[in-house]
Amino acid sequence: MKTQKMKMLFGLFLCAAMVFQMTACKSGKTESDSGLSTPELSSNISSDDASSEQNNSNTSLPSSSQNSNQQTTSSTPNSQSAKKTNLTRDQVMANMPAKLKNTTIKYMTWDNPRETMEKNAIAEFENKTGIKVQIEMVALGEKYKVLASRIAAGNSPDVFRTDEVLPFVCKNLQPIQNLNYNFNDKAWDWDLMNYATYNGRTYSMQLADTPFTPVAVLFYNKAALKKAEMDNMDPYTIWKNNPNDWTWDKFFAVCDTFLSRNGNRDGYYGCLCPQTYIYAYMRCFGLANMDYNPASGKFVSNVKTPEYVKHMEILSNAMQKKYISPTASGFEMGNTLFCWDWGINAQPNIYFEQLKKRNNLGIVPIPTDSTKQVLYQHIAHGVPVGAKNGEAVPYFIRYIQDRKGYNIETIYSVPNSAEVIEWSIQRGRQNKSFFVGGGVHNYDFITEIQQSAPNQVKAICDKYAPEFEAEAKKYNEEAKNLPK
Repeated sequence: MKTQKMKMLFGLFLCAAMVFQMTACKSGKTESDSGLSTPELSSNISSDDASSEQNNSNTSLPSSSQNSNQQTTSSTPNSQSAKKTNLTRDQVMANMPAKLKNTTIKYMTWDNPRETMEKNAIAEFENKTGIKVQIEMVALGEKYKVLASRIAAGNSPDVFRTDEVLPFVCKNLQPIQNLNYNFNDKAWDWDLMNYATYNGRTYSMQLADTPFTPVAVLFYNKAALKKAEMDNMDPYTIWKNNPNDWTWDKFFAVCDTFLSRNGNRDGYYGCLCPQTYIYAYMRCFGLANMDYNPASGKFVSNVKTPEYVKHMEILSNAMQKKYISPTASGFEMGNTLFCWDWGINAQPNIYFEQLKKRNNLGIVPIPTDSTKQVLYQHIAHGVPVGAKNGEAVPYFIRYIQDRKGYNIETIYSVPNSAEVIEWSIQRGRQNKSFFVGGGVHNYDFITEIQQSAPNQVKAICDKYAPEFEAEAKKYNEEAKNLPK
């Protein structure tokens, strides 16, 4: 009798637990809900293209078991559960170890975060934790050299912002698995962090639901568009009315019309893709000269693949017709209609300052028939070798990059920016199509492509392929000797 009563009580307990769980699943809006009214997302991104392996969608830690929701305790020393968590920013901060409070974090970066969008979030973090954030500025082009010298001198910063996660960067960073922090939480962007993972160890951290996601966009000069009497071809309006109409063919047509209306004069171009971003079109299809494949853990050269050659022929043709140029000038003057950049520059900063003041800067997503949602670069943070307060860094990044700390509608100064950027972020998340596409830039290679006809592209790719293959081999060797 006693046993039967116990069974009945246990059954009632299970029923109550199920009801509680079902109720919890019907909870209201999450912190990530933006409330923006944006064009409906299309799901026409291909997931089976030749480069799909390069954007590995496995969101578990690299050192986890086959079950993507489980994680070994060795990779999260302070984790009491193998299951993936879904904690809010404030829940995480409530669990921050007391020993980290009232310490100092040395933050090395090239933009002063006390003057950019995260300034208030940093101040709030300091107030809540007592941790002092000491900003250490470094020149963009000197950051890796300075970091190495600081490490050698025994004066490492605690956190280092990087726009690359290649082995030559990671050799100066600690694996995040050493930081006594549970990264097996849905807040962390393992789709991107896997690109900084070598031999089961990860060397940088990035948040998933954050306004810092560095999506690439196209800015355009609205005054130049109006001067060319092209109001009926406004890129934002085309996209807004029907995203599927904003294609690469439409983009090239707008560039062609702009050049024609300006008499095809010297010094006029369709779009500036500055320096290494001349490959922007290629990256929209998941193609890079050389890239890291997280699934295989290897760097590979793509230069000789048929898909790469086909799209490089299209890019070559676009450069020949001046639709795209790495050296175009006069964007703010109106001699170039588009500029490839990232959404962060829609904020009130020094970039495109005069166009912003006159309300002449437009913004539109990359063409929507791209198979990848391109990120302009990485915005990653690592803990350098020798850092004194590395354990505090995950809490710092988790706090300052969380969407909860920002009003999306007010952080941009360019009209329609929040709508365009949030739509692009949602598209990348929904289709698991984010792609950075780092690798090696070879000026001789791209210059020869630019100066040659499209039918010569394959021969040029074959000519330079050994150089890219040698670089891939070098990176694979360097990845074997990263810090443990």
